[in-house]
Amino acid sequence: PGVGEKGGNASTLFQDDFECPICLENFVDPRSLPCLHTFCQQCIADLVDASQTTRAAHPSSPSPSSASSIVTCPQCSKVHVVPPGGAAAFQKNFVVSSLMAKIQLLAQLEKGAETPETIREIVDDIQAVSHNSEGSDGVTASPVT
Repeated sequence: PGVGEKGGNASTLFQDDFECPICLENFVDPRSLPCLHTFCQQCIADLVDASQTTRAAHPSSPSPSSASSIVTCPQCSKVHVVPPGGAAAFQKNFVVSSLMAKIQLLAQLEKGAETPETIREIVDDIQAVSHNSEGSDGVTASPVT
């Protein structure tokens, strides 16, 4: 169903776009692998742990470096070296985080029962995500209006 049709509304239109392909839940702390596929940070950490367990069970398996942890993207099968700091060190997907916060706000507005304080808290969260997405060159993407 589309927007305005039974079972569909603006806040659910893009629901699948915010679903982690590993846990099939809404992203929690979305992180992008170097291949640009996005998963929850914990899902990536679980993949890293599984990869280490597999490598320990099969020490003759080829790897980028015997001392480094690796993770294989479950969507494209590319193998990536895990940066120091583990799954948390992969780049946070600020676009997905920001869009999820905006969809949450839209869902709250569609319900129509929110207080101005609740809406202000959600808007503050969106702004915090947007400010945290500033790149190393100091350039921040323009907000979507």
